[in-house]
Amino acid sequence: MFWQINAQVTIGAGNLQSENAPFEPFFGFSYTQTVYLASEINAAGDVSDVQWYYSGTSALPNSQDIVIYMAELPRTEFASTTDWEPIASFTQVYAGGMTVTAGAEGWVTLTLDTPFTYAGTGNLVIAVEENGAGWDSGSDDFFNSQVTTNRTISYFSDGTNPDPIAPPTASNIDDTIPNVILGGITQACPNPGDLAVTGITANEAVLSWTENGTSTIWNVEIVPSGTAPSGTPTATNVSNPYTAMGLTAITEYDFYIQSDCGTEQSAFAGPFSFSTLCDVFIPDYIENFTTIIPDCWDEADSGDPTTGPGDLGGGSWGPDGFLNDGFTGAYKINLFTNNKSDWILSPLFDLTGGPFQVEFDFAVTNWNSSTVAGTLGSDDLVQLLITNDGGASWTPLLTYDSTSVFTISGLHPIVNLTAYSGQTVQFGILGSEGTVNDAEDIDVFVDNFQVRNVPTCPEPADLAVTNITPDGAELSWTEAGTSTIWNVEIVPSGSTPTGTPTATNVSNPYSVTGLDAITAYDFYVQSDCGGDLSSFTGPITFSTLCDIFIPDYLEDFTTIIPDCWDEADSGDATTGPGDLGAGSWGPDEFLNTGANDGAYKINLWVATKSDWIISPLFDLTGGPFQVEFDFGIMQFGSSTTAGTLGSDDIVQLLMTNDNGATWITLLTYDNTSVVPATGAHPVVDLTAYSGQIVQFGILGSEGTVNDPEDNDVFVDNFQVRNIPSCPEPSDLTATNLSLTSTEVGWTEAGTSTSWNIEYGVAGFAQGTGTIEAAVTTNPFVLNGLTSDTSYEFYVQAICGPGDESSWTGPFQFFTGYCESIPTSNDGDGVSNVTIGITDFPSIGDVTYENQTTPVVNVFQGINTNVEIDFAHGFTYNTNIWIDFNDDLVFDAAELVYQGNSSGGNPHTLDASFVMPITATIGEHRMRIGTADFGQATPNPCYNGTWGVTLDFTVNIQELLCTLAEADYTTVPDCDNDQFFIDVNITSLGDATSLEISNNFDTGTLQATTLDVYQAGPFPFGTAVKIFVTNEQDNNCVISSQTYEVLACPPSNDDCDAATEAVVNNGPTCEEVTPGTILAATPSGVDAGTCSGTPNDDVWFSFTALSEVQIISIINIVGGTTNLDHALYEGTCGSLVELACSNDTASVTPSLTIGNTYYIRIFSAGGVLETSTFNLCIREAPTNIICDNAENFCSVGGALTTPNIVGIPDPNDIACLGSAPNPTWNIIQIGESGPIEIEIN
Repeated sequence: MFWQINAQVTIGAGNLQSENAPFEPFFGFSYTQTVYLASEINAAGDVSDVQWYYSGTSALPNSQDIVIYMAELPRTEFASTTDWEPIASFTQVYAGGMTVTAGAEGWVTLTLDTPFTYAGTGNLVIAVEENGAGWDSGSDDFFNSQVTTNRTISYFSDGTNPDPIAPPTASNIDDTIPNVILGGITQACPNPGDLAVTGITANEAVLSWTENGTSTIWNVEIVPSGTAPSGTPTATNVSNPYTAMGLTAITEYDFYIQSDCGTEQSAFAGPFSFSTLCDVFIPDYIENFTTIIPDCWDEADSGDPTTGPGDLGGGSWGPDGFLNDGFTGAYKINLFTNNKSDWILSPLFDLTGGPFQVEFDFAVTNWNSSTVAGTLGSDDLVQLLITNDGGASWTPLLTYDSTSVFTISGLHPIVNLTAYSGQTVQFGILGSEGTVNDAEDIDVFVDNFQVRNVPTCPEPADLAVTNITPDGAELSWTEAGTSTIWNVEIVPSGSTPTGTPTATNVSNPYSVTGLDAITAYDFYVQSDCGGDLSSFTGPITFSTLCDIFIPDYLEDFTTIIPDCWDEADSGDATTGPGDLGAGSWGPDEFLNTGANDGAYKINLWVATKSDWIISPLFDLTGGPFQVEFDFGIMQFGSSTTAGTLGSDDIVQLLMTNDNGATWITLLTYDNTSVVPATGAHPVVDLTAYSGQIVQFGILGSEGTVNDPEDNDVFVDNFQVRNIPSCPEPSDLTATNLSLTSTEVGWTEAGTSTSWNIEYGVAGFAQGTGTIEAAVTTNPFVLNGLTSDTSYEFYVQAICGPGDESSWTGPFQFFTGYCESIPTSNDGDGVSNVTIGITDFPSIGDVTYENQTTPVVNVFQGINTNVEIDFAHGFTYNTNIWIDFNDDLVFDAAELVYQGNSSGGNPHTLDASFVMPITATIGEHRMRIGTADFGQATPNPCYNGTWGVTLDFTVNIQELLCTLAEADYTTVPDCDNDQFFIDVNITSLGDATSLEISNNFDTGTLQATTLDVYQAGPFPFGTAVKIFVTNEQDNNCVISSQTYEVLACPPSNDDCDAATEAVVNNGPTCEEVTPGTILAATPSGVDAGTCSGTPNDDVWFSFTALSEVQIISIINIVGGTTNLDHALYEGTCGSLVELACSNDTASVTPSLTIGNTYYIRIFSAGGVLETSTFNLCIREAPTNIICDNAENFCSVGGALTTPNIVGIPDPNDIACLGSAPNPTWNIIQIGESGPIEIEIN
């Protein structure tokens, strides 16, 4: 909306108050840019001032550093959070504060320092920065208006003051603009203002506005709310006010108005939004309550049929799923105690024409139940009422009370409204608990409320299903008319009905047969009125029961509980299962491995469980049949280690052939049973039970002894089938013999002595693999495999010519070492590994790297150089194994290195180790395992979080030379921020010349005599390792440790060089003394009572100006903020500790004014740190302890005391868990009674 008064232009009249422009008072710093369109301004000239509409509660004390810029540009919007207009485009027009009155809403004027000349051809972009470090109230806002594109971009922060020259990524881009008045310019054809809408009906509204010029005719555009205006009027040459007609009921509109000044027109002012009212509805009408409260409906919180509804606007009816199925889509009220008498009220309906009827879905259930129908309490009632006199009186059409009987499927009541033809009516549904507090707690539902013409052939209602069997059900309904025959359509649940009956001319009820067992169906019914058919009513859904299964049958437990299975929470082989319906068996992955393949699992540990899973019934007529399944026992949570059952734990396969009266044991596993980690596949012949109806149960029992054994027991792929003429092999196994050969085996289930094997890379399609035909040995060795590859194999028994079993498998194995692929890493993981002098750059941001080529030569008995570069800042536990015996297992005895990286992004770990003199000569696999936490206990097969594993090949050789010997010393060059390393060659070994190199640059030195050679220079902060190589045999290399010199030590590294610190003669930090612990070294002074590690301490001295001083370490940057400090008296070399604090502030004990004292500052941890800081020493107020509490000062009737900061928190004071900056004051109470204390 826009308007103009005198020499000014106003843009925007919205009242949005949660935006971030022109600036954001609630944050310490903000920067915004906003586009105002030339078409909105519609004027030119010098902008002399700006006004914004303030609606805050404070006087903005912390938002008084404002800079305003203006530019005239073609820009129309901001495309992204980085699409800032460069500051070079702008002219600064204002710098200063803003005067506002706390709590006073209104326009605030800022007179520009330099008026901005606006030509009127481009759009005006206004940028505002607010640089005050503090923040004001969250309710301090400016009015903004909605626009159609993102015309404001904003950044706000408490910690970062954005630089308009290079602003950061914005916090927001918004389709809003701050309301603004631009002073000093005048529109030739002013925009209308003060848009308003009155006289709103369902189809009309009276639009008005204020003319700010001399126009007498105007143009109007009306669009659905939120739709961008086209700029083309929907009505021209209109008067003021203007009545808009032909609108749609209950619709929100935006209207815009333009002045017609004859030779030119103003910009369109607007939008102004309004919504049309509800209309009187003409049936047919249906409301499905997808939204609550629906359009034109209302609720009431009180009233009865005599008084009508009261307290409109809300009540106890609310949204829920019909019959408690889901959470939305119907109206529900809970009736329980005795205080509700609540209504839902329909729109008005014009019943001219017709005749009409009203109907709806209705149900009553027990509280929160979807399976049990409810009964209303003694004086509870639910009524459908109607009014035809505007609510003066209400007539009941339907009443449900304690005598009403409901089905769980609900009802569909229908009321004929012929008696009300030609009248305008409204319906109400009343749910009342009466005055008696009954025990009944019920949910009442209403859905699909409909007013429509009475059909000539009414639909049936109240569909129901009873007497459900595995293959049939009895269907019934209520006839709403006079029909005596009906048509039925039955379809699988969820299928779209065809409209063509599956059965015609049926009676009521109707028994359907021939359905499939355990299948959900929908049924629909249609009345046949003799030449006239009703619509189909429905669906109502039902599911057929379980049937007796005839093998073959397979259940893979993808879904648990499976169809027709059950669980039991108690019972043994004698009593049978008890407490049916649930138990401790649950879904998991077979053998704790894989994903989404499904299995049943029970954990057996203590002594409480005796739980069952129970199969469907099976008809064993025919056959012969067998029952079989996959079975496993694993240690808790393990996918690699088989378990052993506790002393009286058992798992049994049982069967009943007398409907559960007795149970026959077919299989038993106990503490003597051995089940491999690959699982077993038991098979039981059922020939003895041919012709019988049987049911199986699998019992997992912990017995009565609380054993230490903690096991997971698995069942999968339960199968009842014909006994094959050639049984399949079972219990497949695989054992790696080398990286390229694996021994596969199986259990023969019959008498076969030859088998077919098919194998291939994991996931291969059977028929495309490699066949080993008619092998006669079990196990059998597969050769020529590819290392570090997952394979699968299948086995088929050969029982005779043309008589082969089905294939068994697949069984998967991996040709190599255990896989270690952590699920995540930090940063970019490992960026490089150096072994010897060979670099292995990372293959990417991955958690496993196969770096097994090239092979690196290493030597028995000498240092093996290993450096690991981490591309993150976390400390990683690191372990290195070498498989000396080449058995594809990294044994504990093959762990050659354990360490922990230092952290810092990036950082390098020197993981060098001495190769055992007994190490087996030849090529071996070396594994490096690194992890944030998971390698604290060495685990070569780690697959947890936050880690990287790398594999290499090392060729261990015998050292055939005498190594050189050397010492190394760092030499700082403080003037040039660099250092050297002196290499003192103490022995040439058997070399005649040596090459001295390093891992930082390509510089080398040649050494031919015993002497000191200087390598470098190297910049401070560089990690450098020195290598000394025999030039006659370059396999003979020695190396130094890794050296890193961060800087030269601070000048006050020791007590006798302490920096004299400034002391403030007052309670504030007007002056500070800078310091750093970067490159500080231990001074050798005893730590005393200090809990930190003073290995990077620096020293300050000061002369006490007060008996008690406050010591504060402030403005800490560049490293840890966890700094400790100690206070001493005496002289260097004979210091006496007075205090030590692990905080950054402390209050000294009593000092002697004029004496010199020493302060020692260091990081709390043992890692050398790089922090810089300021040291503040100032006078401490006397009342920082309770014993020295002071009187308040009286100023203008208020009691005052200074605000002191930087005083350590004494932790607990009375009920206060913390009390930062405490001071103590005394207040005397003159008389008893309530005391009101206000702290400002």
